[in-house]
Amino acid sequence: MVETARLDRVRIVEDRGPATGAVVTDEVLAVTDDSLFPLQAALGYDIAQSLFVGPDNLLVEGTSDYTYLTLISDFLKEAGRTHLDERWRILPAGGATNVPAFVALIGTNLQATVLIDSTPSEVAKIKNLTNKGLLAPKRLLLTDTFTDGVKDSDIARITRATGSPFIEHGRPADALLRKRDALLPGLSETTLGRFEQLFTAVNKTLA
Repeated sequence: MVETARLDRVRIVEDRGPATGAVVTDEVLAVTDDSLFPLQAALGYDIAQSLFVGPDNLLVEGTSDYTYLTLISDFLKEAGRTHLDERWRILPAGGATNVPAFVALIGTNLQATVLIDSTPSEVAKIKNLTNKGLLAPKRLLLTDTFTDGVKDSDIARITRATGSPFIEHGRPADALLRKRDALLPGLSETTLGRFEQLFTAVNKTLA
């Protein structure tokens, strides 16, 4: 009944007593742990395997982010440079709208660091996680922090080149994955340096 790829569609029904009655909400940050438990149980084995195995979870928006981070981290590691700590489990949330639900489902027993781009509406929602005590402020990282002020850093160059919004994020990541041996050595020192700054910041959030 719960579609793990579309957690943004989930609604929780909570009994808030005689004065208020039953309340239906999609705001997972506003409900009690007891109300979240049936949802956690319903997600079952599949989500348990992907979310609740390790204590150090790096939550990103999509699979393309996973591809970039793992490939470039491995490339830098082979070069003896700064890379992601081996303890991280990178978890694609399937979109920024799913991030709050994922963090709430991980709970306070396991730690999560969130890395997203700086889309204003999504950042505002995810910052609510820090207000609810579900995410330490230092564990929310924005990509724009590491691109010298370039906004929409994940798609900026393609958008400028085509003159129209670029939404097929998976295509460049797929090309990098298939042609890694040819493309990775061609990355500029500026790009590699920015990734090293990002990996340093991510690693600093480890408990």
